[in-house]
Amino acid sequence: MNSPFSFRDMALPLFMLCASIAGILTVTADPPNYAAVLLGAIGAVASIAFLLGKKSIFFLLAPVWIYGQFPSIAKVVTSQGPDGSVQTIEQPIIDAGQGFKYSVGLDLGNPRSTLQLHVNLVPIGWLTLYHLLLANALIGCSVSIRQFRKDSPVSRIFPLAGTVQRTVQLGNEKHWLLVELEQMIGHGGGSAKHVLTRDKEGELFKPGKTARVSYIVLVPDPVILHDGANKKDQFEFLDWGLVSLKR
Repeated sequence: MNSPFSFRDMALPLFMLCASIAGILTVTADPPNYAAVLLGAIGAVASIAFLLGKKSIFFLLAPVWIYGQFPSIAKVVTSQGPDGSVQTIEQPIIDAGQGFKYSVGLDLGNPRSTLQLHVNLVPIGWLTLYHLLLANALIGCSVSIRQFRKDSPVSRIFPLAGTVQRTVQLGNEKHWLLVELEQMIGHGGGSAKHVLTRDKEGELFKPGKTARVSYIVLVPDPVILHDGANKKDQFEFLDWGLVSLKR
């Protein structure tokens, strides 16, 4: 089942495409920055793949494009021309920043030759958008929940199967998945058809990967879930479960 992407989800791929084009154009600089050109090509392919509906290619290449921008190492050489003017040339060693850069770090060397050891902070923003997009990509995935503990107090409800409806924030924890179950489950004198689940380590689920130990939280009525930070005490923790997703 294909995940529904909104216009807002197009922000990262479009930003990637524009920034990647800027990175590719650095080949015209003197000296040319081939690291930025290579990463720009990767970003362009990833963003175009997303726009063409090839989401798996995008999610494979986008992290390479993002993490490749963090290191920034360059050599700055200062020389004096025949007329007495001072010229400064920045020679990138490893600097694949794409269009937008804001670096912090250390400058080592002497007045004539300086080595810049910096970290580009802009990719942190790209990484945030990527995780939001990755979470949205899980909407519509099939979910399988198996029993984890042999002595589970709610062993009778397993196994469970359902579909991811949307992502939810519970307390300060983002990217909980609201799952609509295929069948009602009875608990505490009542019944429910929805649960919230989240990887125990807080990592995003990846469809097709090995089942992960996860929180299973009962949702008596999904209507009470809102777009902001939902209060944890409104929901009952059922048990740990082995959760896996597939498209």
